[in-house]
Amino acid sequence: MPHDPHTSALWFELTSLVRQSDPGAYARGLELYRSQRGLELNSDPLPDYWLVYGDVQGSQRQPYELSIEVRLDKKGQLLDWDSDCTCPVGYQCKHGVALMIKAAYQGRRLLQGRGTPAPAPQPPTPEQVEAQRLAALAQRQHQRRCSQRR
Repeated sequence: MPHDPHTSALWFELTSLVRQSDPGAYARGLELYRSQRGLELNSDPLPDYWLVYGDVQGSQRQPYELSIEVRLDKKGQLLDWDSDCTCPVGYQCKHGVALMIKAAYQGRRLLQGRGTPAPAPQPPTPEQVEAQRLAALAQRQHQRRCSQRR
């Protein structure tokens, strides 16, 4: 079950992910995350960025494998992210969004397990609340479109 962003400490702010993602990919990635399709998550600090990698179960029998370069500022804002996925889209896809959301919620735990200091948690800003509202709206619109096609 996903954590409540108002009570949990995020590794990076989801609003910055929303701003840097295609709205449809974000809505579908959020749906994948909520249905717990992100199977594995790991991260390694590199000199100029974090390497986040893992598996997300998609529509194929085998999970899709992802590697994502993540650049954060000291305040926990996502500067940019660059994903590669084994799915047909291959780049900045819904699987990448799902793994990034999982990283936002679980990245601090992974860092603390390694003794790596993580950014201090911040209360949600009005922009974060608005981004969550827009993501939920995009997801509802996507679900309506899918149900109309049936």
